[in-house]
Amino acid sequence: MADLAVIADLKLYLGVDHDDDDALLTDLLADVSAAIRKHTGRTFEKDAGDGRVEYIDGGVGQLIVDNPPISSITKIEDTFNDDEEVDSDNYDFDPGSGLIYISQDATASLSDLGELQRWGAGRRRWKVTYVGGGYEAVPADVALACKVWIADIYAHRDDLPSERLGDHQTGRTGGDMPERVKGLLSKYAELPF
Repeated sequence: MADLAVIADLKLYLGVDHDDDDALLTDLLADVSAAIRKHTGRTFEKDAGDGRVEYIDGGVGQLIVDNPPISSITKIEDTFNDDEEVDSDNYDFDPGSGLIYISQDATASLSDLGELQRWGAGRRRWKVTYVGGGYEAVPADVALACKVWIADIYAHRDDLPSERLGDHQTGRTGGDMPERVKGLLSKYAELPF
């Protein structure tokens, strides 16, 4: 996967006008990009081709995909009914959140629970094929979060590692995600379900 910021923009942000630390910055960029993806549960880059397939548990009001935003849904199949395809008129989705819900105007019952508008229950029942990621380019606030975190690590690159001598602690504990970075990424973090 590509890095979430461009090395030239990172160097400009850091005020670095030499090539001496390029290897270090390249490594930091890859590591921080991976950590941000893990923290948010998103890849940010739009899926190629037909996208991805996910099997999602039923018995819920909305199906939630792993890689929002949703650009398009190719199909939804009911694995409990011989992979019967759900008519696209029977569901709607919120692209940004990655939520797929039964349409108010559904012509067929997808629910085992009648009027409660829940997807039929069952472990890994719903097979969803969709194009996710949805961003043509990494969002500016995500790229900024990446640069801010790297700047914090880069500024303290020569600090002693954390160590304890009796009751005295010295150095840093390492590249923990700064609060400003958490704030920049908060709207992209996985839904807490």
